Amino acid sequence: MMRLFLAPEDVWLFRDGRPFDAASSHRARSLFPPYPSVLQGVIRSHQLIMKKVDLRDKAEIIKEVATPEPYGTLEMRGPFVARFKDGKLTRHFPRPADWFPVKGDEEKIKALFPENRNGVVTSADEKQLPNLLFPPVDFKPGKKEWGEWLTYEDLQIYLHGGAVTPVTSDELFLRESRVGIQIKAGSRAVEQGMLYEAEFIRPCDDVGLYLEVDGEGYEVKDESHDGWLPTGMIKIGGESHAARYQQLQDDQINEKGELIEWWSTLPETVRGRFKVYFASPAYFEQGWKPSIWTRFFSDDVKLVAVAISGYDTRGGFDYASHGDKPSRRYVPAGSVYYFDTEGKDVNIKYPFTEDMRQIGFGQVMIVTQ
Repeated sequence: MMRLFLAPEDVWLFRDGRPFDAASSHRARSLFPPYPSVLQGVIRSHQLIMKKVDLRDKAEIIKEVATPEPYGTLEMRGPFVARFKDGKLTRHFPRPADWFPVKGDEEKIKALFPENRNGVVTSADEKQLPNLLFPPVDFKPGKKEWGEWLTYEDLQIYLHGGAVTPVTSDELFLRESRVGIQIKAGSRAVEQGMLYEAEFIRPCDDVGLYLEVDGEGYEVKDESHDGWLPTGMIKIGGESHAARYQQLQDDQINEKGELIEWWSTLPETVRGRFKVYFASPAYFEQGWKPSIWTRFFSDDVKLVAVAISGYDTRGGFDYASHGDKPSRRYVPAGSVYYFDTEGKDVNIKYPFTEDMRQIGFGQVMIVTQ
């Protein structure tokens, strides 16, 4: 398996799923980190280059990296926003959606807990939605802005009920808007009124993306050029801007110099109350939930409460079919779901997504209560 850190050589552009062209009223907004589906394209494209595949030979391309979907032998986890400094990598994860400011210490946040009240009665398709997460009765809203990211270590403290200080986005990356105008085909003249605006991501010093890649042929070669080099340049995102990748060793993965693979410690069986934190986006057939939860659990479980900050949209252009991809809504990273097995032992199946499990969607952390 390759553990890769991608550092920017320029600004990056990772568009969301909204339509965008010079005649549109929409600006091109960037998502950061980008979706795993973006990085699987980056990795497979670079794989073709490293293997010296003739990009005009469709059969050879399919033989090496398969079709756009399925993904062949490729397996991915990430990308995650990370800082690589002094030989150590620190991963950052989206602030959980069930956060609440700590009374008396406005720099810290902690998790809310579902109240023992009945769920919300609704006229929607479901007769009753899960419980709400109620703030303390003495809470007074203010204008203060809290950070949006937690280090892996702080996230574990938070998920287990502790108070932590989140990191603000501008400590990790900046957003830069640039205005352009469409050029007439075959000339250098501009199209009148065809202005557009695109938002780029400029990671701060030592900040980039962390990604784990596995699969037949996806490996680093020290002396041969028919595989990945230990370090090199790679094209990434819109406009094919550059990134420099390097392979990390196990003892470089976190602040303590220990390899932390939370997925290797995820419980196979749960009993009683537990919560699920989404470290990466997930797709469910019914928007915020799957068609049936037993796709992930061996028995029925009770969904107690849900904390979601809106939704993400993924679409884009499909270069293989030369057409637009259908837009789909995803549960964003940082969402938190509370469940109860109601006294039963229930087995769990990972990842928590109904599509693109192989390339990193639906990565979760689970905490029993």
